[in-house]
Amino acid sequence: MKKKTFHRNLKSSGFTIIELMISMTILSFIALGIYQSSTQSFSIRDNLERDTDFYNSIRVVLDVMTRDITHMYSPMSNALPGDLGKSNAPQAQNGTNTYMPQQPTPPKTESKYNLTVEPTASNDFWGDTINSQGVRPSRIQGDTNKLSFVSISHMRLFEDTRESELTKITYQLEDDTEPSLDTHGNRRSTKVLIKLEDPDVFSDKPNSETEVRYTLLNNIKSMEFKYLDGEKDRWEIRWDNVTMADFKGNFPFLIEVTLEVYVPKTDNTFKVIQRFRPELPL
Repeated sequence: MKKKTFHRNLKSSGFTIIELMISMTILSFIALGIYQSSTQSFSIRDNLERDTDFYNSIRVVLDVMTRDITHMYSPMSNALPGDLGKSNAPQAQNGTNTYMPQQPTPPKTESKYNLTVEPTASNDFWGDTINSQGVRPSRIQGDTNKLSFVSISHMRLFEDTRESELTKITYQLEDDTEPSLDTHGNRRSTKVLIKLEDPDVFSDKPNSETEVRYTLLNNIKSMEFKYLDGEKDRWEIRWDNVTMADFKGNFPFLIEVTLEVYVPKTDNTFKVIQRFRPELPL
């Protein structure tokens, strides 16, 4: 009986070089598309975060200024009880925006409460003494790029500190020591908005130990303060309720700030105008 023999097919199966090259080309296109999509997504995310941070920083600055300016403070001449609150100055007439009439400093006197107060001259944040009990109106000084006043916006954080809600506030523009670059790589002449706060409010001299310096906003192209005279219904570029005769004892009805800031990594600017009203019994 003849045996049957079986022959295996030794021909190997697989991809040819051309098929491999085609597959690798297709995979390369797919990978390139995924890379470009991912890069574009990250770029959009970074731009959105940068724009959000930019506009949010401006919003925060305006919120801080709103809190400080709307809480602008000045003691009234009749703020003390009984005879202590009686002022030697006549009361302001209705229809004016006079909050604290500025009167000549009275002589040194004594009251039935055995209080003897030496008259005090004005300084950067307080006016002259207006009655025998030493009451002094706060002072507001402002021009186009600087504003200083007394506010009740201070928050006392630590126990047993010699502080109150009163604080001295100054907003001012300074040159930016690290200006940004424009789209051509050139340095821009920009400003920085600085806030100075000093809770040592009744001191006549600057106190470097208690004063705190905040950098609120940089890359500022311009900023301008203006002050509304409520009696004459016109805007002023300078206000001082101690040295300026037209504004003695008066506070502005509105304070307007115009802020123009460079948008990051562009030559464009963002401009915002905000008005604040001091909450004083004008």
